[in-house]
Amino acid sequence: MLFRAWFYFRTGYSLYIAFPLGFISTVIVVYSLAIKPAIESGGAVGGYLQTLFPHLVNFVIIGAVVLTPIAVSLGLCHIKRTGALKTDASVSTEENPNIYKAVPGKEDQVYIPL
Repeated sequence: MLFRAWFYFRTGYSLYIAFPLGFISTVIVVYSLAIKPAIESGGAVGGYLQTLFPHLVNFVIIGAVVLTPIAVSLGLCHIKRTGALKTDASVSTEENPNIYKAVPGKEDQVYIPL
């Protein structure tokens, strides 16, 4: 019971507390330390950034529109085009033999249904 609670705590904390806080703090730090000083200093870059990101809300919206497809594409590549998922499944099987990865072919079609 204690290990199950620990697992739920880690999952809830990392997905629903730490990730949003980390994302929000990163956005605020990047805007405050990179975008805002460039706007205040003026010049060609400052004028362009002032037009593009006049407020933090604009920075968040444009960032979300640009970064969401990039993040989805990276996640897809991580799962489908690299060996990361296969390696994770293999290591999980080694650590816990009750988690079984059926090999496509006769194991998947004959042995597992039995």
